[in-house]
Amino acid sequence: MRICQLVRLNMGFFKKIRMLSRARGVTSVGDENIPESDFVDRQYDNVSGAQLQEVILILSTQRSGSTYLCDLLRKSGICIAHEYFQPYQYMPILAKRWGAYHSDGSIDRDLYFSSLLKYRCSSSGVLGINLHGGHVPNFIPYLKHLQGVQISVLTLQRKDKIAQAVSYHIASAESRWSSAYSTAGSATYSYAGIEKKLHAISKGEILNAALLIKLQRGGSLLYYEDMVADPCLVFAALGREVCSDVADGVGLKKQADARNEQWSLRFSNEIVRKSGLPIL
Repeated sequence: MRICQLVRLNMGFFKKIRMLSRARGVTSVGDENIPESDFVDRQYDNVSGAQLQEVILILSTQRSGSTYLCDLLRKSGICIAHEYFQPYQYMPILAKRWGAYHSDGSIDRDLYFSSLLKYRCSSSGVLGINLHGGHVPNFIPYLKHLQGVQISVLTLQRKDKIAQAVSYHIASAESRWSSAYSTAGSATYSYAGIEKKLHAISKGEILNAALLIKLQRGGSLLYYEDMVADPCLVFAALGREVCSDVADGVGLKKQADARNEQWSLRFSNEIVRKSGLPIL
């Protein structure tokens, strides 16, 4: 399934994105809750010496299942895809380790990208990037390094946006972004909080659509619910043959429980009631 050009944005929009990316510094480098199994860990740095042949660009949003997708790519041996342009934790952690972090909180972009290729390009020359919509402003300045490189785009979304927003709200409150994380807080139901996450997801998807227009390409669209039911769809979308039993080695576990379902139903009822639309 191909992605259509969902929105048309003028050049002023991308100028604003570039200005935002130049102005944005590192806001946090706290990594005390990041488990060793997270792909940002040093154990996943590997100097393959391969030249970059292809970038697998995963356009996602929070709680869309992109970590599961990245684990599928790892298990298949294609690449170690991760949120390499997430500015709050991952970019600073990697930049510090690779000597590309400045004392003022900025990052040496050329050194960061060359290090990214050095340590995260697979032996077959594939670099995987998991890009949430909110990471787009940080990614834009690095496009100059990808001229002439094959870019395979896979957009990942969830059909059930309310369930996604509820999951996002809970994960944010508990600082538990996958089953590998320890819980560092307690989530309580909040209509306003879930609604805020719903708007953030929508904005992220619009930013991803805007990036597709800038890249002048479509790519494939995959839904989380379909991917979980049939992981082979990931490899079919990327034109890969590998698939047999690849999901068996994925270490992530489903986090949603009865609480998620109850809150989704509660929010669904409230948003209809609060819509303010006329009822005849």
